[in-house]
Amino acid sequence: MLPFSFLFAGLVAGTSGSRSSFSVEVQQASGQRDFVREWLAARSKWGDPGAVSDLSHLLTKEGNDTIVLDPLVNDSIYVANVEIGNPPQTTLKRSHLNLPQRWVQSTDTQYRVNIDGPWAPQYKPNASSTAEYVENSSWDVLYGNSPAEFPFCRVPHNLIDAGDGSHAHGIVYQDTVRLGNFTIQDMSVQSAELMARSFEDELGLSGILGLAYTLENNIQPPAARFIDLLEPALARPIFACDLGKNAPGKMDFGFVDNAMAPDGFVWLDTVEGSVFWDVELGLTSWGDNDTWFSHDFTVTVDTGTTLLFLPKAIVDLYWRSVPGMEVVPTTPEVYLFPCHLEDELPDLKFKIPGVERVLTVPGPNFYFGPLRDDPTYCYGGLQTAEGFHTSIMGSTMLKAFYVAFDMENGQVGFASKEMLDK
Repeated sequence: MLPFSFLFAGLVAGTSGSRSSFSVEVQQASGQRDFVREWLAARSKWGDPGAVSDLSHLLTKEGNDTIVLDPLVNDSIYVANVEIGNPPQTTLKRSHLNLPQRWVQSTDTQYRVNIDGPWAPQYKPNASSTAEYVENSSWDVLYGNSPAEFPFCRVPHNLIDAGDGSHAHGIVYQDTVRLGNFTIQDMSVQSAELMARSFEDELGLSGILGLAYTLENNIQPPAARFIDLLEPALARPIFACDLGKNAPGKMDFGFVDNAMAPDGFVWLDTVEGSVFWDVELGLTSWGDNDTWFSHDFTVTVDTGTTLLFLPKAIVDLYWRSVPGMEVVPTTPEVYLFPCHLEDELPDLKFKIPGVERVLTVPGPNFYFGPLRDDPTYCYGGLQTAEGFHTSIMGSTMLKAFYVAFDMENGQVGFASKEMLDK
């Protein structure tokens, strides 16, 4: 789900004391994208990273087998201001649809690499008049698989920590939390004591904020999830996201912005029994092709993943329609295309049976930056989900839509939007 994970242990209250609706701006980082980082992070979270046979083809031809990670340097990471305590302390949370946890760096955090700082904005419980330590409390989270499960990847450990496949654990406080004009009193605030090394250098990221569908958190003693307390407090049990392309986006809670959906929503039921925001698709086409390729698959909607990962049969047919495309012989394969074709990449289309509506992802969305040693070729933002447990609808696709999540009816709605933020 979205990179928002709020865990509360107490009362949720709107500023007016009544059911609420509000919006929160989410900012994206700017700079050069890092395909290898995002590709590995997704494989760690959703698939079997041990199946990756060799990354050398993705690195420079000079034989450099290390990757320098630039913190927060692509528009896959969206952060929102979250205030904690009294007086309010501003922290920066990465929104995530498929996590139930919310945790934050704090004065409890022990830094093992970036010992002397500077650090991301911290939560300081001793500076809050409303902070209460929860006795014998604990929590922990592992995003994806352990670094030990990457035996064939000739990359440094901190790369595996950098996305999913990272970890954090700590203690719990109760304190006041503010998201936009929405105030939560006595919320369970997960304070990180230790976390993966990669988080230490992310100066624009204090922690994680999650809106998982039904996935449980593991706070001890048990505490309610954010989404469970949020739903009854909203004017409508719904939230929506607009992830900007090279521009700020927003999250709407308790309402949908109809101005963002002039043609209405295409609503899809979530997969029964799934703990994630999973939907089913089946008819795919691209470019000027009038033929629809029939291939049923389940896809997880995840703002915490950057790339779009679909079944190999679909991905292979799409890229083989692009002149000059190349396949990197990793396992699984990686698809490249000539950079000068960025604006000419074919649109990807999904037909929704019954309503006869089509969801269209603009082809240029699949541009993910050039190779380091060959700037004439670029990484594709659409890659194969081979080896994954599910297909993944990451922000590469989601940026084309205003996406609504109906908590009461278990549905995801897609509204095409004008890409004014190109």
